[in-house]
Amino acid sequence: MYIFNLDTGYQFRETLELRDRIAEKYGIVVDLQKPELSVETYEAAHGGPVYQSDPDRCCFDRKVAVLHRVAKDYDAWATGIRRDQGPTRADTPIVRWDKKFGLVKISPLATWTKSDVWKRIHDEQVPYNPLHDQGYPSIGCWPCTRSVTADEDERAGRWTGKAKTECGLHTASE
Repeated sequence: MYIFNLDTGYQFRETLELRDRIAEKYGIVVDLQKPELSVETYEAAHGGPVYQSDPDRCCFDRKVAVLHRVAKDYDAWATGIRRDQGPTRADTPIVRWDKKFGLVKISPLATWTKSDVWKRIHDEQVPYNPLHDQGYPSIGCWPCTRSVTADEDERAGRWTGKAKTECGLHTASE
């Protein structure tokens, strides 16, 4: 099975370190896939940080385009999204055709709850991102992610102050 980490160039250090810990614990290769342009080249070409001026474009260029490139050689992809993560994910099927990427999309954790996930993590000592312990229930790119308070939705820390709630990987169309 091919496993990869999509590194936008804006990932938290803790996320990249988690990739390495998972590979070591399970004795697997976790390939690192990046956009064609480095962050520096990308920002220079667009007059500065695109995540500030056009976060939808940034997510498309730094995430969606990468998955399009990587996915072309595969028939399916798996994701860890859950229905309880918010209204945009509430109807997530376990298996569906993902027309955006031309693949079968498998979401094996769709019916799991947050507590189901954490129980499995603790029971089986699965490595996890230490940012979760610092109030980050949903972790994306560092410029667009903040910690949340106990009374906030777990995805409230993503794209704060913007109408944006998804990066584009898990939406039906752009």
